[in-house]
Amino acid sequence: MCLGALTFMPLSAGAQVRQEVADGVVINIADSGLSKTITVDRAKMAKAGPVTRVQVSLENLGKRPVNVQYRAQWMSSDGFEIPTNDRWEGATIDSQTSRSIDLLG
Repeated sequence: MCLGALTFMPLSAGAQVRQEVADGVVINIADSGLSKTITVDRAKMAKAGPVTRVQVSLENLGKRPVNVQYRAQWMSSDGFEIPTNDRWEGATIDSQTSRSIDLLG
């Protein structure tokens, strides 16, 4: 079984906040200021054969759009990171709105 860890990194990194949002889905927000503006609205994980799909909906509570960088880190059920080519991706979440991010592993 693959577990998903989604890491968000704003342009200026600081302290890291870790939150388990669903069974096997962990969100790491690499800046305490961002963690006060962006909240996890919902997170889901589904398995279809060998493929694991994670969907995370983020909500921007702030009054300005927020640019975030994110990537998935897939872990084995034993807690070892599974090497992948997942690279950092960018997204903008407009103020007072939600945005879904889909990941396949």
